[in-house]
Amino acid sequence: MGARAVIIGAVIGALAGWLTGGQKPFDAELWKAAPAEKTRLSMADDLMHSRLLVGRSRQEVLTLLGTPTNTDKWQDWDMTYVLGPCRCLFPIDYEWLVLRLEDDRVTDARVVID
Repeated sequence: MGARAVIIGAVIGALAGWLTGGQKPFDAELWKAAPAEKTRLSMADDLMHSRLLVGRSRQEVLTLLGTPTNTDKWQDWDMTYVLGPCRCLFPIDYEWLVLRLEDDRVTDARVVID
């Protein structure tokens, strides 16, 4: 019974790590160097939890994250950044960081799936 619990725990742990892509602290240089790869996705949660973006100006966001992704998706948002294939069992969609600005300041930041 003990060996079974260890195996089940290992499988659950491996699956959780695979689905989350391994979390990393946000690093602006790594973010800008790795567009649309798991690197961005692995930093997205830290970026959101730190609330680093809300209140920043457009120029500060550009300095921190680089040029937004050119896309026709998410027209209701002011800036979008592709993060990578979604952290789901069948990653056919992508996750995106979307930002809304008012008076040239970020008022809302979310991670969304297309």
